[in-house]
Amino acid sequence: MIQKRSRIKINTDLAKIRQAGKNPQEVQKELLEFFEKRGFEYEVHVGYLHQEEITREKAQQIADELKECGLAKFVHDFYVYDVDGKIVVLGDENKECIFTINEQI
Repeated sequence: MIQKRSRIKINTDLAKIRQAGKNPQEVQKELLEFFEKRGFEYEVHVGYLHQEEITREKAQQIADELKECGLAKFVHDFYVYDVDGKIVVLGDENKECIFTINEQI
């Protein structure tokens, strides 16, 4: 049986990080810890890897947890890719700093 795996690529908003008086490296470290606690591994130039398929519902759960811990305000957008590199979920920030999850076609 072939196991599906996914990856998440996050783009942070450097201006918002600096406006909040935070160190960009510290925010990246917090994001790394956030994802590692949820079973992800990090690979440079690839993003956060997960050994299971990330569904739309799972992506929404991750977005909600990012909001709860205060990290969502520093994330501009994120993409969920399947094992073949196809974007399956796109999360982006609207004007109220809340993520909306959009299915990709």
